[in-house]
Amino acid sequence: MIQHSPASSRLIIVASNAVFTDQASSLISEALGSRYTRAVEFAQNVVDWSLEDQGLLAIRSRDQFARTLEPLDRHRQQSIEFLNYAAALGALGLVWFANRQRRRRAVARWTTLLGRA
Repeated sequence: MIQHSPASSRLIIVASNAVFTDQASSLISEALGSRYTRAVEFAQNVVDWSLEDQGLLAIRSRDQFARTLEPLDRHRQQSIEFLNYAAALGALGLVWFANRQRRRRAVARWTTLLGRA
C-alpha cells in the first residue's frame, strides 16, 4: 500500500476510455464532416504531461490556436460593413427582379392560354 507519493507523481483520471476508441472517433468525424483528432491530441498531451516533457508540449501547443486577422482601422471597418450591406441589398434586388419577371411571364402565359390576348 502506498502511504505517500513523490512530489513529481501525476494522477490522470479519464471518465471513460470510449473517447479513445476508433468507433467514437469515426462517429464524431462523420457528424462533423471532417477528421476528428481531438481525442488523439488529448492522449498525446496526457502522455507528455505525465512525463513532464515541456518541450513536446510547447511544440504541440503551437498549432492549437487559429491564426488571427490583423486589426482594421475604423475607416476600413466601415468600408467593409458598407460593402456587406450593399451586397445584401443588391442580392435582394436581384431576387425581387427575378421574381417580378417570373410573375410577368406567368401572367402572360395564363393570358395566352385563356385566350384573353
